[in-house]
Amino acid sequence: MNYKLEKLTDDKFEGLHPNGIYEGHTVLGFIISELTIGERFEICGAGNFLSTSPVTEIISITPEETIFKTLNSTYKLTSYE
Repeated sequence: MNYKLEKLTDDKFEGLHPNGIYEGHTVLGFIISELTIGERFEICGAGNFLSTSPVTEIISITPEETIFKTLNSTYKLTSYE
């Protein structure tokens, strides 16, 4: 299954992320790691790779999307075909 990970908010760097991962940044691909509190979440696809900072909270899980927070940001994960 393919997934889309979108950065919703930058909660730490005030728009000056050291790796250039700003609000709205999106990666389409497949999940490399499970979404687990205390662990990094990783997704890869089409020449893109993203490893988040450690997950601190899973805000919501619905059939359409999962929203979660990391040490630095808030993300939305959705599936697509």
